[in-house]
Amino acid sequence: MPIRKGKTADLKEQLKSNPAEPLSWKQTITGEVKTPELLAQEPEPSGNQLKHKTFLLSGDLIKQVAEIADQEKVGQSELVRYVLKLGLDQIASGKHKLPTEERRRITR
Repeated sequence: MPIRKGKTADLKEQLKSNPAEPLSWKQTITGEVKTPELLAQEPEPSGNQLKHKTFLLSGDLIKQVAEIADQEKVGQSELVRYVLKLGLDQIASGKHKLPTEERRRITR
């Protein structure tokens, strides 16, 4: 049965007949539910397609990104992508070596 937008009662009925993972906030609000069949029909994202990803940064680093982005009149996301790519390319080429320590990993 194809999933379609509809009233809440319709959505609940559709989910009963096709149980899946819990609904996201967007699915709850819009009534859109993507079944595995619909997900399989979506094209694979390309390597250059932008995606959201969360990283934890210090307040000082966030401030520095904002200041440099303002100074250079570029977006903060553009600046972060540029600097991250530059750093990763330097690590991959051997121009920069990460200051890492070997650690013993404890698993339980």
